[in-house]
Amino acid sequence: MDIFIDAHQYGGINEARDKAHAASEKARRTQESYFELKKKHDKMALACQALLEIVQDRLEVSDKEIEEKILEVDLRDGQADGKMGMQIVECSNCGRKTNTKRGNCFYCDTPTGDKNFFG
Repeated sequence: MDIFIDAHQYGGINEARDKAHAASEKARRTQESYFELKKKHDKMALACQALLEIVQDRLEVSDKEIEEKILEVDLRDGQADGKMGMQIVECSNCGRKTNTKRGNCFYCDTPTGDKNFFG
């Protein structure tokens, strides 16, 4: 009878070991993904800062103007949430479907931020 109990316990131990190994592998892959995303984020932040400085230096654009534009772009999907979302909308000028991620209608160039854009 002890042999059956031992076999059952060893089976449970092996199952727990396999689950721990799988969890460890998942954690390792998640950490790798995190570091890859962090690297991309840092690179994009650097590029954004460089572009911001070029725009401000060459076009004399103020921080306030940039903040207003950021808010305008953020609100294109109808939510001030710090993300660039998208909604499919019908252009009030040409009637075709376009998305709010763009600043203007893809077909007729009507600004999507225009108060009359949505009809």
